[in-house]
Amino acid sequence: MKRKMHDELQRAQVVSSEAQTQKEIDNFFAALKSYAACAAEQPQLSFEKHLVNICASEETRAARTRRG
Repeated sequence: MKRKMHDELQRAQVVSSEAQTQKEIDNFFAALKSYAACAAEQPQLSFEKHLVNICASEETRAARTRRG
């Protein structure tokens, strides 16, 4: 019984980790796709800062969704 619960917990952690990795990949590609337009409007904006902004927006959106 204990072993089964442990295995299920490990599977859930792997799925969660894979989902998080996919979100990070999606955010990176979204930043790549939108960086040129944003940099044209804000020449001082680095790609790194743009990516951080994308990730922060995604976290805010996810938090709103969780709250309902």
